[in-house]
Amino acid sequence: MIDEATEEYAEEKLAVCAYYGEISDDDFEALKSVPRRRLWLFDAEVEQVFVHLRTLGIIESGNKRRPVSDRRKYLRLTELGRATLEALMAVKKETDDSSDKGDSAATADGDGAQ
Repeated sequence: MIDEATEEYAEEKLAVCAYYGEISDDDFEALKSVPRRRLWLFDAEVEQVFVHLRTLGIIESGNKRRPVSDRRKYLRLTELGRATLEALMAVKKETDDSSDKGDSAATADGDGAQ
């Protein structure tokens, strides 16, 4: 959900996140043995997640203009929600610890001479 999405779309994304959530290796192996595995989320559970996200200030109701015939409910990320999503999805830069230990003795001109 980058801009706005229907509640149905958000619910589908929530189900995907729940399905692929972190589980132990043993549980994952057991899950692979289940034929035609599917995940259902009860409406009350989905509503509870949406209430929590609203309370935390992560999502709010969508406010774009739509045709009167469109009766669906829309959600959107708040500024806090966008910042949180960016922080979670950002690729963390690996730091090279060896550069801090003086392993390479480069001079200001970069030729490595001392």
